[in-house]
Amino acid sequence: MYYLWRNANYRSDDKENSLGKGYGNISGRSDYESASQYPYPVFFSDDKESEPAKNKVVEGPERIVYIEPVKKEDTEAILKKLNQIPDITAHKVASWTPAHFDIHITNAEATKRHALEVLLKILDISRDNIVTAGDGNNDLPLFEISNYKIAMENGSDELKKKADFIAPSAINDGLAIALRKLFLN
Repeated sequence: MYYLWRNANYRSDDKENSLGKGYGNISGRSDYESASQYPYPVFFSDDKESEPAKNKVVEGPERIVYIEPVKKEDTEAILKKLNQIPDITAHKVASWTPAHFDIHITNAEATKRHALEVLLKILDISRDNIVTAGDGNNDLPLFEISNYKIAMENGSDELKKKADFIAPSAINDGLAIALRKLFLN
């Protein structure tokens, strides 16, 4: 986000913004040039409609930023740039648009993993007692702390590689099938 489409409201001398402290331009190109090479719709927080990021005035912290849909060939390049930004997490997730992905960007602590870690601590539950299920790369952090991992058949290849069990797709009651197999057989 920050390096891909910083605009006039995000200067490198900013003390802090929604993503953290101001950092220089990693790519060495102007912010506009970096943004213009990726002409994808960007949604900020709860926007119902996208607008070009260069036109967006960010006035406070953003809970989540979506870039969608992104051509497969651009997804890894965008993620590579995003992964250079401290204190955020960016995940490639399946898109409803064929041959595309969506990218979801949040604060590094705004992940399913972090939420589960907090809940486990509050409830005093061991990770050994955790079963998780997912279908997208945004579930990868969750899988890192789970004892038993269920990936949906229609899930990402990266997630399925880390799964202990691959269930049928959600539309085919995959989670119910996986839980029945795990707990009732």
